[in-house]
Amino acid sequence: MKRYDVIVIGAGPAGLSAAVQAAEQGMSVIVFDENEKPGGQLFKQIHKFFGSKEPGRAGGEVKLNAVVTGLYMEKEVVVKIGGAMEHFKGDSVIVATGAAEKMVHFEGWTLPGVIGAGAAQTMMNLHGIRPGRKVLMLGTGNVGLVVSYQLLQAG
Repeated sequence: MKRYDVIVIGAGPAGLSAAVQAAEQGMSVIVFDENEKPGGQLFKQIHKFFGSKEPGRAGGEVKLNAVVTGLYMEKEVVVKIGGAMEHFKGDSVIVATGAAEKMVHFEGWTLPGVIGAGAAQTMMNLHGIRPGRKVLMLGTGNVGLVVSYQLLQAG
């Protein structure tokens, strides 16, 4: 079993920030994330309108494509990396598993083709897929305006 001062679950903005702070204090740090890139929600935001810088990886060791399958009382973490299950123990464990989109519920909101703004951003900015040809955006807050602009850029 590998030991670290700090284990961080999630390589999004919060997890990476926590890892950087711990590493700057001289702690041994490992970060796990199930995705192939660090950055979490930031990758949904990366598009021409705001630039295209990717978040850095400073702050310790980062294991990507690593799915945390267990978190136990004695700060032991079980992680699936590749086809193997690996065990890690930390003095501290920080769970920074990210945000969840809050959908507005209305009749038909679960039908195929009805998606949230976050899903649209993921399709466009991570996978290069245009969510559709005709779009009705519900909401004009920051996210609604940014995603509407992204949709216009995507055609």
